Amino acid sequence: MLPTPRSTSEEVEQEAARVVSRLGTLSPTKVPASVAAASAQRLADLARAAEGLPPLPVPDLRPHGWASLVRVLVADLLAVGATEAQLAAARDELTALRRALP
Repeated sequence: MLPTPRSTSEEVEQEAARVVSRLGTLSPTKVPASVAAASAQRLADLARAAEGLPPLPVPDLRPHGWASLVRVLVADLLAVGATEAQLAAARDELTALRRALP
């Protein structure tokens, strides 16, 4: 069982770990590519906004790269010092992605 998070950034890390784990257990054909791509783009947009940069399209890494891409995007978001609102949006995005996975 995962420990109870104490901050929004810990909640983001915990939810990202859940998503990455889930993506890693799914057959690539079972991952809804459009859902994963849209979620990855929203995470990338949050990270870029936290840096004060314009959005850029994320690379298309399917079917095997979704877990790695999510891991990198979350690490970027946490590294740039995102606001509480941005972290909360990322947490909610990760939760929605996890719930959308089969």
